Amino acid sequence: MTLFIRQDEAERLRHTPEDSFQKRLYRELYARCKKNTQEDQWVQEDDTQLWYHLCWERMSDAAFIWAMEKDEGIGQWIRNRVKELLALSKEEWVGPDFRENFRSQTALQPIGALEAGHASLALSEAYANAGDLFSAEEKQAILDKLQSTAIPLCRAFLEVTLTTERPAHYGNWTTVLANGLGVSAMLLGDEENIRFALDFAALFTEQYSQNDYGETLQYSNYAALQQANLFEIAMRLGYDEGIEYQHLAHLMPWYAASLLYVKPIGSVGWAPRSVNFGDSAAIFRPTGNLLAFVAKYAEDETARGLASWLLNTTYESRIQLPDELATFGFVNQFSYLTILNLPDCAAPITPKEANLPLESRYERGILISRDAWENTRTTVAIMAGYDPKAPVYTKAGHSHMDQNSFTVTVGKERILADPGHCNYRSRTYAFSLSDRSHSLPQIYTQRGRLNMLNDSGSAATMRLLGNQLLCNKKWDDVQIVASDMGNQFARERDIGYGRRNVLRIWLMRLPGMMLMLDYACMGEPIRLGATFVINQRDNKTKIQRGREDRELLITRGGEGVKLFCGGCMSAGQETPVKLSSALGYMHDFYHPLENMVNQGREGSAAIYEWQAAEFGKNALITYALAMDKAEALSDWACEKEGNFTTIRNLKTGQFMSASFDLGKVTLKTEKGEYVFNPYFSERFAKVAERKFYLDPIY
Repeated sequence: MTLFIRQDEAERLRHTPEDSFQKRLYRELYARCKKNTQEDQWVQEDDTQLWYHLCWERMSDAAFIWAMEKDEGIGQWIRNRVKELLALSKEEWVGPDFRENFRSQTALQPIGALEAGHASLALSEAYANAGDLFSAEEKQAILDKLQSTAIPLCRAFLEVTLTTERPAHYGNWTTVLANGLGVSAMLLGDEENIRFALDFAALFTEQYSQNDYGETLQYSNYAALQQANLFEIAMRLGYDEGIEYQHLAHLMPWYAASLLYVKPIGSVGWAPRSVNFGDSAAIFRPTGNLLAFVAKYAEDETARGLASWLLNTTYESRIQLPDELATFGFVNQFSYLTILNLPDCAAPITPKEANLPLESRYERGILISRDAWENTRTTVAIMAGYDPKAPVYTKAGHSHMDQNSFTVTVGKERILADPGHCNYRSRTYAFSLSDRSHSLPQIYTQRGRLNMLNDSGSAATMRLLGNQLLCNKKWDDVQIVASDMGNQFARERDIGYGRRNVLRIWLMRLPGMMLMLDYACMGEPIRLGATFVINQRDNKTKIQRGREDRELLITRGGEGVKLFCGGCMSAGQETPVKLSSALGYMHDFYHPLENMVNQGREGSAAIYEWQAAEFGKNALITYALAMDKAEALSDWACEKEGNFTTIRNLKTGQFMSASFDLGKVTLKTEKGEYVFNPYFSERFAKVAERKFYLDPIY
């Protein structure tokens, strides 16, 4: 008898047609399980991982296949792995060497880290779904280990989190340890710890916003996967009274809007690409278990349908991602719970069928715009800042110094890209999260460059994100976005240098054209500049300078961006600009260990920077971007006439022109003229309460 698998589900799977999605996923799981149990150890010859980081998915697969097939080789592998888990001390369960501080958090006992949560779940899966492999005495030994090691480690972490004024890792970590605690306690019938885990999960639900979750796309999935697993097992074992899980459904529109396309990538083969600010992988897809959970249980029909669409789209047969980083949340996969729930999932609903907007904004500060849902030509994603009228948003861990950065995807090519996520302990990571590694305004004083603050708001620090969304609206077919990031440069040591504004305005007329205006005003002389981070991960991007270093022609895979630096004003005077280049990094996904193929080499990103030649207390630089097929980029031109910068398609006659003066933006197209002040938007009226320091530009 199995505890997590119902007999009717197993029979339904056995009799489902061979050409069904469910049976295909079953065959894939069976094949990877056979491959991952060939050697009598957790880590197989081709793996790059430590046992802590793959034990849950490996045991989950093996116990399920044992339950379905009674494969003797897999059965023996399960028995041997369980013996290893039983023989390890609490300190060994905590995790690898880089978790040393968790072994000595208190004078009495270690506390659990992520790895302890995964080990707890691995042992629980063996007991629940492969229990007939063990004698009564062996089964009792498993329960004793859960009682003596799994529960104390997981509970200790959660208690420290609850009782510490500034708790570390109050985020995805807590869901992992709550999952490990709750599932272990359910197998023991430990009502007190079951209630503790479920109550903690309910408390953590408050960390989700109405349409996203603050710890980046990647970590939203890791946290939500853990909650979905805890809730699923609670339902299957009859502990689900009062469980609330509808917040997981709120993630589906965000996941759908973030998905860009599917195509091969060098390190893993066919893979999805998603908008990936902060610590988030370019190849992100949600975990199959989470998608199937929402598609089966959510009350909102649209969310259920979107979850099914994401499952079908990102788990298509071409996509065979490695599984050794799956339940650790970095290269996401599916498990047997996906397979068992699949027949009960809602019918797929595409983003277009769900009437999702082409321009969407999320409380974390991300704004995503595309020209169409089907056959998308251009997608622009912006770290545009939180809505000042929204509730105080304090959960923003795993952020980079990327406020007011943006990415541009043309067709199925990331042209201006985010560096992504790599090993935290490497020097590469420090550079990759820095403001130099993102497409951002850069500010230089006579004392040197101003480094942006890594203002990661969190429940522990109660800090807010430093940039504020001022304006997000449409005029005709132009989307207007403006954000002030002056607070990102407001260090205590700089207070004597006066007030500061750093304003970026995007004017997007997708799919083909965009204008961007950067304005800065400070109490000391500055030079304004901007970096543009170009995807060069496989050396297939061609970059050409043109027209007195005022143009960059960037082409990749038949798609391209023609990037222009328009006018540059410093202290009210036209000034030259200088163009320079540097090397950066473009990473495919995170790996806990160093020197792995997923981590980008130096030069996998090309960083170009325009910088004003002169100092002044205020500065304005305008940029224009044409986004089109590579062979059509010659049809685009940028003109500077008086105060206006214009981007024009010479073939069609379409154009967009803008000027900025004293906070007033004048926008022109062939359809008319529109004047607005980004600091005083009707939608964001609360912004008007702020005091701004604007010097005249012209």
